[in-house]
Amino acid sequence: VQEFSLTYAGYAWTFKSPFTLEGYSDGRQYHTRNAALQACGAQARCVGVTKEADRRFRLNHHATVYPQKGRSVWIQGGEVVTGGDYTWSTLKGRTLTGYVNNVVYKTRTAALEACAKNAGCKGVTREGESNYRLNSSGTTKTSKTSVSYTKSNALSIMSDYYWTKVSGLMYKDNRSNKKFKDLDSASEACAKDVHCSGITATANVFVLGKGTDLRSKPDSTVYVQGSLHTETYYITH
Repeated sequence: VQEFSLTYAGYAWTFKSPFTLEGYSDGRQYHTRNAALQACGAQARCVGVTKEADRRFRLNHHATVYPQKGRSVWIQGGEVVTGGDYTWSTLKGRTLTGYVNNVVYKTRTAALEACAKNAGCKGVTREGESNYRLNSSGTTKTSKTSVSYTKSNALSIMSDYYWTKVSGLMYKDNRSNKKFKDLDSASEACAKDVHCSGITATANVFVLGKGTDLRSKPDSTVYVQGSLHTETYYITH
């Protein structure tokens, strides 16, 4: 099972494979992941995207995932914020449970940075004005006046894009046989290539990947390309 978070179209998305979602929110088929995520983010009834086959992505309105070989899903989370080199999924009217410590942080930035450095911290809750607490559980419960920020994957901003860093995986297909000596040059090349979807790093060698299929490789790390971090998205629902 593969699972990680991705930043795209102003939202945090949870990638899961091999799983599928059910119920179509529209009648269209999308040829790329990015087009499907963009469309889903703009639809009030869409809760996620399923890759059913190569160049066939569908928008779904049921959030329950079911195991299915050969399929992958992206489940829409809350509006995304960044801090402490992580992405955080925002949920208004929800609070996380369990406290990491007794410290009350006055700003969201300070709280997110503190949580990012603490392996036992799963997220941050804004409990009131200038009142942010670190939480030890990713479970949420209703609280009308609270806002929760759930920690996702490690995040990098390179070549004007968001990149999710995930250890133990590699791209199934390479964009080319070209090898790069550093992450910066690889991310710059990927950002300029519309067919590049990320980077595989193995023993300080960096190769561009294509498509969305990943496979396990303990000594490798993937950097999955998200959206431009300079883009502005207007969330309407």
